[in-house]
Amino acid sequence: EQDTVFEALSKDIDICMLMHRRYEKDYLLNIGNPEKQLKYRDKLAAQSKLMQEMLDQLIALALRDDDLDRELRSRIQELPAHYEVYLGGLLGVLDAVDANGSMTPQEANTLMLPFKESIYVLEDDVAVVSAAGREMLGMTWRNPRSNRKSPPGSSSLPWLWGALQGS
Repeated sequence: EQDTVFEALSKDIDICMLMHRRYEKDYLLNIGNPEKQLKYRDKLAAQSKLMQEMLDQLIALALRDDDLDRELRSRIQELPAHYEVYLGGLLGVLDAVDANGSMTPQEANTLMLPFKESIYVLEDDVAVVSAAGREMLGMTWRNPRSNRKSPPGSSSLPWLWGALQGS
């Protein structure tokens, strides 16, 4: 079901972002160790490819869902732009670290500050998409024959509450 895919993709994107942040941190903590830095760049590249594929899937899903709230669809379509700002900034900082062998992790992290807002927005928007997916699941779970004509957030919580109460 499409609602399940929304939630699952959102969770996978969230996990992927956590891995990006982990590799960012690990790379910076290993300044001066080119072998480990290369390992983390490779891991980051693999996560980046996966992230782009998942964002493409999420956008395609959002565009196919006629019942999806317009604001939510717009947020989903903006996710790649936030991701690109973060990734571009991160790769630029990693290049600066490589070019300046005496940079400290703290200095590199300071260089990342202008790009962190994009990642926070992306994470917040993914959380909204995931919550909407859970709401849509609640609506179809309570009323499996429903075509989900009401947008996420409108009336799914009373249905879910009723289901939990056993009514």
